Parts: sequence; structure tokens; C-alpha cells
Amino acid sequence: KYIQPAPKDTNETYRFNWNSPILLSQYNRTTLYFGGNKLHQSLDRGDTWREISPDLTSRDSLRKGDVTFGTITSISESPFNPQIIYVGTDDGNVWRTENGGYAWENIGKDLPKYWVTRIVASKYDKNRVYLAQSGYREDHFNPYLYVSNDAGKSWQSLMNGLPNEPVNVIREDVENRNTLYIGTDLGVYISQNLGTTWHSLNNNL
Repeated sequence: KYIQPAPKDTNETYRFNWNSPILLSQYNRTTLYFGGNKLHQSLDRGDTWREISPDLTSRDSLRKGDVTFGTITSISESPFNPQIIYVGTDDGNVWRTENGGYAWENIGKDLPKYWVTRIVASKYDKNRVYLAQSGYREDHFNPYLYVSNDAGKSWQSLMNGLPNEPVNVIREDVENRNTLYIGTDLGVYISQNLGTTWHSLNNNL
């Protein structure tokens, strides 16, 4: 069944990334989120949709090309509160809502304006959130990896010791709160001290 959201205003056109994020809520099995240039929520498994955000992108009208630009690329729901949602975009915006989308705060103002490849609300600390970015569109192949321990008010780098490879994903270990994993364009890495140091897991891959 085709369940992509459609705007009620026929003069409006949603923008979707080629790899648009979809998130099934951990609190309700019929609730899901889908990211375009706005964040959409369905409470009935995709039968109907509603916008729960304004356009969260920078709306750069000068950015032209054969790939849609100005879209949400990552969504994360807080494991501590279903009303807290984090969103990242392909033009470097990072947002947080504490009331299910009624109000949004831009928490990425001090971060590079690069593609947000992943945002993850920690399962171990209600104020901790991880962020990975990729600068490949600007031909920057450095790693961009951050953590905030105050819900996005400030960010600290986790890039110490990482090679020049864009970071695509970060995940917490399911049992050990100090262990993190990341996947880059070229490899897999582990940290057993919350990102202070990293070690390759490539082995013979």
C-alpha cells in the first residue's frame, strides 16, 4: 500500500530525500514518522498523515541539481519521552522538539552545515544525543562526529583518532553504556569509552 504523505494544499510540493528516513515509534506500534522537508506523523500505520513541523530546512533556492536538496535525513525519538524528537537535515540543520512537534528549537547553530547522516537520542542518558555528519557534497571527507550531554545546548567533538572518512551512522551498544559503534564510508569502528578513543573493527573485512 502506498503511504507517502501528500500536502493538503495543492500548490505545495513536499521534498523527499532519495533515502528519506522513516521511524516506527518505540511507544506505539501504529505510530510512525516520515521525513521530507517537514516532519510527518501517522497514528494509523500510514493511512493518514499530519505535519508536525514547519519546513525544517534552510530552503536554499539557489541550490540546483538533479538530486533533491533541503530534506530531513535523520529522525530520533527519545527513549525517555515520546514527546522529545530530534531531526537532522541534509543542509546541516539540527532540531529538537519537547512537545511532539508543537514547537521546535534549532540546536545545530554552532555545527558545520553538512549533511546530517544520523542523529541518535541516547538510551542511557535523557540529555545525551549523538550526531554524525558527512561533508561529501562539499568534497570534505573528514569525519564529523559529536555528542551533546545537555540536549543540544552545546556539542563536543568525538573525532579524536578517526581517519578521514565520512561518518554515516553511530549506534550505542545494547548493554554497555560506554560502548559506541560507528560506520564510515570505508570501515567500522568501536569505542569503549564513550568516544574518547576509537579502534577499527574491520579485521579481514
